[in-house]
Amino acid sequence: MILTTHVHRVKGNPRSFSVPTDEQAAEWGRSPLMPVAEQCTVRLVSQTLPVRSLTRPPGFLRALSDLSQEAGNAHSAWPVTVCQVDGRSAKVRVWRFAGGWTGFTDAGAGVYLMVVGTGPGTEPDGLSFAPLRDGSSYHFDVREPLSFHHEEAAAEAAGVPVGSDPLWERQDWHPDQLQLMRKLGQEPN
Repeated sequence: MILTTHVHRVKGNPRSFSVPTDEQAAEWGRSPLMPVAEQCTVRLVSQTLPVRSLTRPPGFLRALSDLSQEAGNAHSAWPVTVCQVDGRSAKVRVWRFAGGWTGFTDAGAGVYLMVVGTGPGTEPDGLSFAPLRDGSSYHFDVREPLSFHHEEAAAEAAGVPVGSDPLWERQDWHPDQLQLMRKLGQEPN
């Protein structure tokens, strides 16, 4: 499971490149949640691709991108589940694709939470999120920027083999991906 946060951008806080300020979103006639939902769908579509050695049929990656954008645009129709955010119940909109799911909420204090889950035991129902106030057990200082070195140390501290990623171990296409290929008139090689 991967959790990402994006700071709510307000006028004068230009630190997030992925999510516009609430004012910018309003000027564009969009919800500020739409870019968050689009980030969710892009991440899930990317993470659920099988091993790179499988040939991507012509037009397939473009079709995945289009599907991702369409799903992000329709985020207000995604089913809702309830999670805990900072000890309070929060509604999380969830989209599923290729055996995985992604969801987001704006219930965090000053941040949008975006989560992607794949594999057994990663369902969104009942998840709980809270700010990490002390990163020492994960071998980093929460006041300092994170790096890949910190990620490796945290994985080792949690007992997760570094470099293991069951997503890249998928050796074949998921039925959702095959269905999209068929819509293109393509079949995998």
